[in-house]
Amino acid sequence: MKRTGCSLFFDIDGTLFFNSRISKENVSAINRVKEMGNRIFINTGRSRSWIPTEVLSSGIDFDGFLCGFSYIETNGRILKNDLVKKQTAERAISFSLERGVPLLLEGVNTCFSLLGKISASNIEITEKTDEFILSDDINKLTKILFIKKMTDEDISLFPEFDFICYNNYSEAFLKGHTKAGLIRDTEALLGLDHEKTIAFGDSPNDISMLDYAKTGVLIYHGDPDMSDFHTDITTTGDPETAVARTLDFLF
Repeated sequence: MKRTGCSLFFDIDGTLFFNSRISKENVSAINRVKEMGNRIFINTGRSRSWIPTEVLSSGIDFDGFLCGFSYIETNGRILKNDLVKKQTAERAISFSLERGVPLLLEGVNTCFSLLGKISASNIEITEKTDEFILSDDINKLTKILFIKKMTDEDISLFPEFDFICYNNYSEAFLKGHTKAGLIRDTEALLGLDHEKTIAFGDSPNDISMLDYAKTGVLIYHGDPDMSDFHTDITTTGDPETAVARTLDFLF
């Protein structure tokens, strides 16, 4: 099927990225679709500095990166960059130290882990707390990851955040910011046709963009949080090649 002028937005973890790689089938299918005259974007809950190098070096020529619910970059230009306030970060650090909750403070240029080594793929972050608090990096945070399922009482301490809570961790991001909002902003900034937007995701933090895009594609691999979610296309089977199989169907 010949489809051009589409804008495709991909989540990373559980959608494109498995076992520290993007499968050769997914790479080939995405490149084929791009060569047809379509745009390829990452839309991830990760901050810009937390994107694995295996994604960046996969051989896919991404048109842009939508990161951490509040950052947009296309062709090396930063078009949107809403940041966590320093006092909010300091409050999160105090919460972490007082309650023994590991943190990942995610920024545009760097990530900082507190009370434990946190790694993803080959990215490892370890820094001294006092050095981080005094550095300029604390003013460049996109979001905060609490390594616990936050309670309602915990959440009430951070009114400037919205939360998505999983069994073992909770994502905290600027209130009112969503993956759908990033697509909407990207459409406005780049003049994209909403009727030709396609979003691929697998988890609760993808629901807003799957609902917003003209075509939502759920990569389903048994996540109970997504078992009752319905969108335009649900792809099952081997998750490592699910994107490729869906693109072969759509294009």
